[in-house]
Amino acid sequence: MFSGSLHRFSSFALAVFSVATLLFSAGAHADSTPAMPGPLSSLAEEGAQVRYLGNDLGLDGWLVVLKGTQQFFYATPDNKALLSGVLYKNSGELVTAAQLKRLESTEKDFISQFSGGIATDMPSDGAGAGGVSNNGASAVVKASNKPSASDYAALSPSEQLFLTIENSNWVALGDKNAPVVYSFVDPQCPHCHEFVNDLRRGFLKRGMIQLRVIPVGLMNEESLKQAAFLLSAPDAEERYYKHLDGDKDALPISDTFNTDGVELNIDIMRGWGFDVTPFTVYRDASNKVKIVKGAPSRLESIINDLP
Repeated sequence: MFSGSLHRFSSFALAVFSVATLLFSAGAHADSTPAMPGPLSSLAEEGAQVRYLGNDLGLDGWLVVLKGTQQFFYATPDNKALLSGVLYKNSGELVTAAQLKRLESTEKDFISQFSGGIATDMPSDGAGAGGVSNNGASAVVKASNKPSASDYAALSPSEQLFLTIENSNWVALGDKNAPVVYSFVDPQCPHCHEFVNDLRRGFLKRGMIQLRVIPVGLMNEESLKQAAFLLSAPDAEERYYKHLDGDKDALPISDTFNTDGVELNIDIMRGWGFDVTPFTVYRDASNKVKIVKGAPSRLESIINDLP
C-alpha cells in the first residue's frame, strides 16, 4: 500500500513538486512511455497521480502523488519488482533530480504560468463579501481539461484563481454529487472549526453541499504537520471530523510527515494575497466565481447562492 513519508531532498525538487502536482492530468504520456506497473495502476485507480520520469541506469522511474504526498518508484528491467526511493549514481549524482528537471523542461511553457506568482490583480466586482467578477475571457476551465499556456493567460483572473484552487490539494467532505465549495482551513484555527462544524451540522449532513477542505499550516509547525497527515490519510473525512470533535489523536504530529502538498496550498494562498482562514471560493448559480474572506456571517448566503 502506498505510504507518504518521503522527505524533501533539495530545494529544486520541492519547486518541481509544487508545480508538477498541477500537471499530472494535463495530457497523455509520450509513445515511449512503458506500461504502468501493476501496483502503480492500482494506486492510480485509487486516485493517485502517476508521472513517468524516464529510463535511467536501466530502470523505469515513476513519480506518484497521492493526496499531496509524493514518492518515487523504480521498476527493475524485468518488471518483476518495484523499488521505492530516490536514485543515485555511484558518483553520488542524484539521478532523480535530473529526471525532475527533464520533466520540468518538457512542460516548461505550461509550468511558467504557475510558478511565478499566480495572477494577483484579481478585480472585485463589489458584490458584497468578496464577489469576484468574471471580466475578460468567459471560458470555464474544468480541472480535468487543463488549458494550454496561451489559453490560461487568456482567462480572467477569477477563472485563473478557480483553476488553480481546483488543482490544489484538498479533502472532500459531504455528498460527492452536491455543489462544490472550496475552503482553505488550518487544523488549529478555531474559526475554521466553527465554520466547518456549522456546515457539518446542517448542510453537509443533509447532502446540500460538498466542502473541499484545502489544508494549510499557518498557525505553527504542529498545524503544518497535522495538515500534512490529513492530506495523506485514507480516512481523511472521518479523521477530520474526529479532530473537530476534540480527539487530540485524530491528526497526529510527526517530523516524518511530508509537508510538500500543504506547502503548495500555502503558496497558492500567499500568491493570491489570501491572509486569513477560513477562505472560501465557489461558483454561484450564474457561474460567477465568488470568494468569502473569513467565516461568513450567514451560511445560508452561500448555500442559496449555489447552483
